[in-house]
Amino acid sequence: MSSIEFIDTPTRIWIIDDFLDADLANQLSDEFYSYDDERWLTRNNSEFEEKLLSTHWDWYPKSFYKTFFDLTSVDFTEELEGLTGIKGLIADYGLHAGGMHLHASNGRLNLHQDAKVHPKLGLVRKLNLIVYLNKNWQDAWGGQLEFWDDKDGEPNTLSASVEPRFNRAVIFQTDGDFWHGLPEMIAAPNGENRESIAVFYYIKSDEGLDMPTRAKFALTEEQKMNPELVAKSEERMRTAFKYGR
Repeated sequence: MSSIEFIDTPTRIWIIDDFLDADLANQLSDEFYSYDDERWLTRNNSEFEEKLLSTHWDWYPKSFYKTFFDLTSVDFTEELEGLTGIKGLIADYGLHAGGMHLHASNGRLNLHQDAKVHPKLGLVRKLNLIVYLNKNWQDAWGGQLEFWDDKDGEPNTLSASVEPRFNRAVIFQTDGDFWHGLPEMIAAPNGENRESIAVFYYIKSDEGLDMPTRAKFALTEEQKMNPELVAKSEERMRTAFKYGR
Protein backbone atom coordinates (compact mmCIF):
# COMPACT_ATOMS: atom_id res chain seq x y z
CA MET A 1 0.00 0.00 0.00
CA SER A 2 2.91 2.35 -0.70
CA SER A 3 1.22 4.36 -3.46
CA ILE A 4 -2.33 5.37 -2.64
CA GLU A 5 -4.67 7.91 -4.21
CA PHE A 6 -7.25 9.25 -1.79
CA ILE A 7 -10.61 10.84 -2.66
CA ASP A 8 -12.80 12.27 0.09
CA THR A 9 -16.12 12.83 -1.66
CA PRO A 10 -18.87 11.61 -1.79
CA THR A 11 -17.31 9.04 0.55
CA ARG A 12 -13.78 8.15 1.51
CA ILE A 13 -12.13 6.25 -1.36
CA TRP A 14 -8.62 4.75 -1.59
CA ILE A 15 -7.26 3.68 -5.00
CA ILE A 16 -4.20 1.41 -5.00
CA ASP A 17 -2.52 0.29 -8.24
CA ASP A 18 -0.37 -2.85 -8.41
CA PHE A 19 -2.23 -4.06 -5.35
CA LEU A 20 -1.39 -7.75 -5.60
CA ASP A 21 1.94 -9.39 -6.33
CA ALA A 22 2.33 -9.23 -10.12
CA ASP A 23 2.67 -12.99 -10.58
CA LEU A 24 -0.41 -13.61 -8.44
CA ALA A 25 -2.46 -10.99 -10.26
CA ASN A 26 -1.58 -12.57 -13.60
CA GLN A 27 -2.45 -16.04 -12.31
CA LEU A 28 -5.81 -14.85 -11.00
CA SER A 29 -6.56 -13.18 -14.31
CA ASP A 30 -5.62 -16.32 -16.26
CA GLU A 31 -7.74 -18.54 -13.98
CA PHE A 32 -10.76 -16.25 -13.76
CA TYR A 33 -13.97 -18.04 -14.73
CA SER A 34 -15.08 -17.57 -18.31
CA TYR A 35 -18.55 -16.22 -18.99
CA ASP A 36 -19.88 -19.72 -19.77
CA ASP A 37 -18.25 -21.44 -16.79
CA GLU A 38 -20.72 -23.59 -14.83
CA ARG A 39 -19.22 -22.48 -11.52
CA TRP A 40 -20.95 -19.11 -11.58
CA LEU A 41 -23.29 -19.36 -8.62
CA THR A 42 -25.60 -16.48 -9.58
CA ARG A 43 -26.43 -14.83 -12.89
CA ASN A 44 -28.12 -11.55 -12.04
CA ASN A 45 -30.07 -10.60 -15.14
CA SER A 46 -32.60 -8.06 -13.97
CA GLU A 47 -33.76 -4.55 -14.69
CA PHE A 48 -31.21 -3.32 -12.16
CA GLU A 49 -28.07 -5.28 -12.98
CA GLU A 50 -26.47 -7.61 -15.49
CA LYS A 51 -23.72 -9.48 -13.65
CA LEU A 52 -22.30 -12.91 -12.82
CA LEU A 53 -21.26 -13.74 -9.24
CA SER A 54 -19.62 -16.64 -7.42
CA THR A 55 -19.05 -16.90 -3.66
CA HIS A 56 -18.48 -20.66 -3.52
CA TRP A 57 -15.10 -21.21 -1.86
CA ASP A 58 -14.92 -24.93 -2.66
CA TRP A 59 -15.14 -24.27 -6.39
CA TYR A 60 -12.38 -21.68 -6.44
CA PRO A 61 -8.98 -22.54 -7.90
CA LYS A 62 -6.19 -22.66 -5.32
CA SER A 63 -5.02 -19.14 -6.22
CA PHE A 64 -8.44 -17.61 -5.52
CA TYR A 65 -8.99 -19.62 -2.35
CA LYS A 66 -5.64 -18.45 -0.94
CA THR A 67 -6.27 -14.82 -2.01
CA PHE A 68 -9.66 -14.66 -0.30
CA PHE A 69 -8.13 -16.37 2.73
CA ASP A 70 -5.50 -13.62 2.91
CA LEU A 71 -7.94 -10.75 2.28
CA THR A 72 -10.18 -11.94 5.12
CA SER A 73 -7.30 -12.62 7.51
CA VAL A 74 -6.77 -10.78 10.80
CA ASP A 75 -3.42 -9.43 9.56
CA PHE A 76 -4.89 -7.82 6.44
CA THR A 77 -7.95 -6.56 8.29
CA GLU A 78 -5.62 -4.82 10.73
CA GLU A 79 -3.85 -3.20 7.76
CA LEU A 80 -7.20 -1.85 6.62
CA GLU A 81 -7.84 -0.50 10.09
CA GLY A 82 -4.52 1.34 9.91
CA LEU A 83 -5.31 2.72 6.46
CA THR A 84 -8.84 3.87 7.20
CA GLY A 85 -8.76 4.59 10.92
CA ILE A 86 -11.82 2.36 11.39
CA LYS A 87 -11.36 0.10 14.39
CA GLY A 88 -12.98 -3.26 15.01
CA LEU A 89 -13.31 -4.30 11.35
CA ILE A 90 -14.58 -7.81 10.73
CA ALA A 91 -14.04 -9.42 7.32
CA ASP A 92 -16.98 -11.36 5.92
CA TYR A 93 -15.28 -14.62 5.01
CA GLY A 94 -18.69 -15.89 3.91
CA LEU A 95 -18.29 -13.45 0.98
CA HIS A 96 -21.95 -12.42 1.09
CA ALA A 97 -22.56 -10.63 -2.27
CA GLY A 98 -18.78 -10.55 -2.76
CA GLY A 99 -16.43 -13.12 -4.27
CA MET A 100 -15.88 -13.17 -8.02
CA HIS A 101 -17.81 -10.72 -10.21
CA LEU A 102 -18.03 -10.54 -14.00
CA HIS A 103 -19.69 -7.92 -16.21
CA ALA A 104 -19.68 -8.87 -19.90
CA SER A 105 -20.49 -6.67 -22.88
CA ASN A 106 -23.77 -4.86 -22.10
CA GLY A 107 -23.21 -5.57 -18.41
CA ARG A 108 -24.29 -2.85 -16.02
CA LEU A 109 -25.19 -2.14 -12.42
CA ASN A 110 -27.67 0.61 -11.57
CA LEU A 111 -26.47 3.21 -9.14
CA HIS A 112 -27.24 1.87 -5.69
CA GLN A 113 -26.65 2.13 -1.98
CA ASP A 114 -25.24 -1.03 -0.46
CA ALA A 115 -27.10 -2.96 2.19
CA LYS A 116 -26.26 -1.32 5.50
CA VAL A 117 -26.53 -4.46 7.63
CA HIS A 118 -25.45 -8.04 6.95
CA PRO A 119 -28.70 -10.05 6.62
CA LYS A 120 -27.39 -13.05 8.52
CA LEU A 121 -24.83 -11.66 10.97
CA GLY A 122 -26.45 -8.39 12.02
CA LEU A 123 -23.14 -6.56 11.51
CA VAL A 124 -22.97 -3.02 10.10
CA ARG A 125 -21.15 -2.66 6.79
CA LYS A 126 -18.23 -0.22 6.71
CA LEU A 127 -15.83 -0.98 3.85
CA ASN A 128 -15.80 -2.51 0.37
CA LEU A 129 -12.64 -3.84 -1.27
CA ILE A 130 -12.67 -4.47 -5.02
CA VAL A 131 -9.68 -5.68 -7.07
CA TYR A 132 -9.87 -5.61 -10.87
CA LEU A 133 -8.38 -8.52 -12.82
CA ASN A 134 -9.30 -7.65 -16.42
CA LYS A 135 -6.19 -7.19 -18.57
CA ASN A 136 -5.92 -4.80 -21.55
CA TRP A 137 -9.09 -2.92 -20.61
CA GLN A 138 -9.82 0.07 -22.85
CA ASP A 139 -11.29 3.26 -21.39
CA ALA A 140 -13.67 3.52 -24.33
CA TRP A 141 -15.38 0.31 -23.20
CA GLY A 142 -16.69 2.02 -20.07
CA GLY A 143 -17.08 0.04 -16.88
CA GLN A 144 -15.93 2.88 -14.63
CA LEU A 145 -17.04 2.62 -11.01
CA GLU A 146 -19.00 5.84 -10.51
CA PHE A 147 -19.64 7.58 -7.20
CA TRP A 148 -22.54 10.06 -6.94
CA ASP A 149 -23.64 12.28 -4.10
CA ASP A 150 -27.20 12.23 -2.81
CA LYS A 151 -29.98 14.79 -2.88
CA ASP A 152 -33.40 14.02 -1.43
CA GLY A 153 -32.79 10.28 -1.61
CA GLU A 154 -31.72 10.25 -5.25
CA PRO A 155 -28.36 10.32 -7.07
CA ASN A 156 -27.51 13.96 -7.73
CA THR A 157 -24.05 14.66 -9.17
CA LEU A 158 -21.18 12.46 -10.34
CA SER A 159 -18.40 13.09 -7.83
CA ALA A 160 -15.75 10.48 -8.73
CA SER A 161 -15.10 7.85 -11.37
CA VAL A 162 -12.57 5.01 -11.15
CA GLU A 163 -11.27 3.12 -14.19
CA PRO A 164 -11.25 -0.69 -13.78
CA ARG A 165 -7.54 -1.12 -14.48
CA PHE A 166 -5.78 -4.46 -14.06
CA ASN A 167 -4.53 -5.12 -10.52
CA ARG A 168 -6.10 -1.93 -9.19
CA ALA A 169 -7.79 -2.05 -5.79
CA VAL A 170 -10.58 0.31 -4.78
CA ILE A 171 -11.43 0.54 -1.10
CA PHE A 172 -14.31 2.74 -0.01
CA GLN A 173 -16.33 3.46 3.08
CA THR A 174 -19.93 2.35 2.64
CA ASP A 175 -21.85 4.27 5.29
CA GLY A 176 -23.36 7.58 4.28
CA ASP A 177 -25.95 8.55 1.71
CA PHE A 178 -23.98 8.25 -1.52
CA TRP A 179 -24.55 6.10 -4.60
CA HIS A 180 -22.21 3.99 -6.71
CA GLY A 181 -22.38 1.58 -9.63
CA LEU A 182 -21.97 1.15 -13.39
CA PRO A 183 -25.03 2.98 -14.74
CA GLU A 184 -23.93 2.80 -18.39
CA MET A 185 -23.82 -0.48 -20.30
CA ILE A 186 -20.31 -1.79 -20.90
CA ALA A 187 -19.32 -1.51 -24.56
CA ALA A 188 -16.50 -4.07 -24.61
CA PRO A 189 -16.19 -6.51 -27.53
CA ASN A 190 -17.57 -9.98 -26.98
CA GLY A 191 -15.09 -12.00 -24.96
CA GLU A 192 -13.68 -8.99 -23.12
CA ASN A 193 -15.12 -8.93 -19.61
CA ARG A 194 -14.87 -6.63 -16.61
CA GLU A 195 -13.54 -9.01 -13.96
CA SER A 196 -13.09 -8.36 -10.27
CA ILE A 197 -13.03 -9.85 -6.80
CA ALA A 198 -14.69 -8.24 -3.79
CA VAL A 199 -14.58 -8.56 -0.01
CA PHE A 200 -16.69 -6.55 2.44
CA TYR A 201 -15.87 -5.55 6.00
CA TYR A 202 -18.21 -4.88 8.92
CA ILE A 203 -18.25 -3.70 12.53
CA LYS A 204 -20.29 -4.67 15.56
CA SER A 205 -22.78 -1.98 16.48
CA ASP A 206 -25.99 -1.63 18.41
CA GLU A 207 -26.97 1.30 16.21
CA GLY A 208 -28.46 1.14 12.73
CA LEU A 209 -29.65 -2.44 12.91
CA ASP A 210 -33.02 -1.32 11.56
CA MET A 211 -31.30 -0.22 8.33
CA PRO A 212 -31.74 -2.12 5.04
CA THR A 213 -30.29 -5.60 4.60
CA ARG A 214 -30.64 -5.28 0.82
CA ALA A 215 -29.04 -2.92 -1.68
CA LYS A 216 -31.25 -0.01 -2.73
CA PHE A 217 -31.18 0.62 -6.48
CA ALA A 218 -31.81 4.00 -8.07
CA LEU A 219 -34.12 3.83 -11.06
CA THR A 220 -33.06 5.49 -14.28
CA GLU A 221 -35.28 8.25 -15.65
CA GLU A 222 -36.67 5.79 -18.20
CA GLN A 223 -37.35 3.19 -15.50
CA LYS A 224 -39.23 5.75 -13.42
CA MET A 225 -41.78 5.97 -16.23
CA ASN A 226 -42.65 2.29 -15.81
CA PRO A 227 -45.19 1.88 -12.94
CA GLU A 228 -44.65 -1.87 -12.73
CA LEU A 229 -40.92 -1.43 -12.34
CA VAL A 230 -41.37 1.26 -9.71
CA ALA A 231 -43.66 -1.06 -7.76
CA LYS A 232 -41.19 -3.93 -8.14
CA SER A 233 -38.37 -1.77 -6.77
CA GLU A 234 -40.43 -0.73 -3.77
CA GLU A 235 -41.58 -4.28 -3.07
CA ARG A 236 -38.01 -5.52 -3.30
CA MET A 237 -36.98 -3.33 -0.37
CA ARG A 238 -39.89 -4.64 1.71
CA THR A 239 -39.10 -8.32 1.17
CA ALA A 240 -36.59 -10.39 3.06
CA PHE A 241 -33.23 -11.18 1.56
CA LYS A 242 -33.01 -14.53 -0.26
CA TYR A 243 -29.76 -14.63 -2.20
CA GLY A 244 -27.64 -12.29 -4.28
CA ARG A 245 -28.05 -8.55 -3.71
